[in-house]
Amino acid sequence: MLIGMLVLSCIILFQHNGFSTLIQDALAVTPNFGDITQPWMSYFGLFLAFLWFGIVSPSAVMRNFSSRDAKTARRSAMWACLLYLFIFIFGFIVAAGGASLGIADSLDNQDMIFVSVIENYMSPILAGMMLAGLLAAIMSSADAMLLAISAGVAHDIYKEYINKEASEKTVTKIGFVVMIVASIIGIVIAINPPQLIAIMVGWVGGFLLSAFGFPLVLGIWWNRANKAGALAGMLGGAVTFLILVLTKPFALVSEPIIAAPVSLILLIVVSYVTQPPSAEIQNQVNQYHTENESKKTV
Repeated sequence: MLIGMLVLSCIILFQHNGFSTLIQDALAVTPNFGDITQPWMSYFGLFLAFLWFGIVSPSAVMRNFSSRDAKTARRSAMWACLLYLFIFIFGFIVAAGGASLGIADSLDNQDMIFVSVIENYMSPILAGMMLAGLLAAIMSSADAMLLAISAGVAHDIYKEYINKEASEKTVTKIGFVVMIVASIIGIVIAINPPQLIAIMVGWVGGFLLSAFGFPLVLGIWWNRANKAGALAGMLGGAVTFLILVLTKPFALVSEPIIAAPVSLILLIVVSYVTQPPSAEIQNQVNQYHTENESKKTV
């Protein structure tokens, strides 16, 4: 998909004789392209959700477990962030190309602008390959998310806290049932999705950030963080996010601006007022970030 977006972006820039001309053409056809239509909190909330999504999304984190060592996992995460950056850059070019076509108002679903740009700028063969890559990316992401949900419920919740003696066969069955249920819920939502997919992704990313963002990062980098603090941070952030979504005191998808700091404060406070991790765990956390220095000293 990334290669396809690169090719599509190059075609768009070539046909418009560069980036500046592309923007001029887009504004000439669609004068309101790039206009601010939402409160600043909505844009900032979406920015935070997309920024942290690759860090806190279980489907993304799970891929690091396939790395052969910690060094490879860190490098793969770094390269993934770089690739995400290019995807957003290419996405803006595609959006500008769509604005220059003047077809946005004629679409029943604004999210179809991507497909329309592919059809208008690419040859049928390239368009077919691009759409196939798009579908493959969708299936890959959906599969990873379903696996993350099933593994989280079956292994991390059921086997870890409910029935520690559960056999692997039982855990597998529970994971399968959870996956089916999650698939059905996804299909129901897909039948009548929000007006813009970005809103749904913003909610998902905002919830993940509010619940898991700071517990995950501080759990890796701060040796004083403990289980009680992480649990308080996750529950506090998640509950705050849900309350804000239901009561709507602020702008749309701005919930993580409030909920994530709540999670951070609870994590730090509860970690300090409860028993610290064992010396072994604290040394292990420190070792993760001093491994290279230790090798140099040796």
